[in-house]
Amino acid sequence: MKVGDLVSYRHDETDTMRGIVLHVRKKYINSGPPERAMVHWIVYPADGEIEDWVDDLEVISESR
Repeated sequence: MKVGDLVSYRHDETDTMRGIVLHVRKKYINSGPPERAMVHWIVYPADGEIEDWVDDLEVISESR
């Protein structure tokens, strides 16, 4: 997962929660794959940017 990827929330049964990854971070510098992702959700009850666990997100379309 990287900045610019289009993602969906795995636990959304309606499949309407989609967003763009703005930032990814690891628990420790150089500690392996990203752990958390800041996502700007296109449709979300609270509208805006929410930080989610990478494991809860599914990449729909990768950025270049």
